[in-house]
Amino acid sequence: MVAFRSRLAALLQMIRVQFLIGILFPLTVGTLITVLHISIFHLLDFLIVIGIGLGVHIATNVYNDIYDTQQHADAEDETSRGSWSGGSGLLLTNPDLMPKMLRLARSGVLLSALCVVG
Repeated sequence: MVAFRSRLAALLQMIRVQFLIGILFPLTVGTLITVLHISIFHLLDFLIVIGIGLGVHIATNVYNDIYDTQQHADAEDETSRGSWSGGSGLLLTNPDLMPKMLRLARSGVLLSALCVVG
């Protein structure tokens, strides 16, 4: 159970979960406005749109971390990295996470593409 929690915490840190509200909020508000306008709510359509948004946002967050690390844009000292700037810094401390982060980013793109097809 501890290993699962540790892996989940690492996954949430890689996708920078604290910033997912940046996509969930506008999609939810847009859906609510649409429902108020046409008086119909389609759960499947809502879930597809959320899947597209989350997939793109996760892929963007992870690819951004990878790019910033490769371009040496992430701050190397912890004091200049905050929750709003400097990226997660995961790859600075754990460069062996690169293949996992690439798979995670590609999975986000794949999730979005599958939802678009849906």
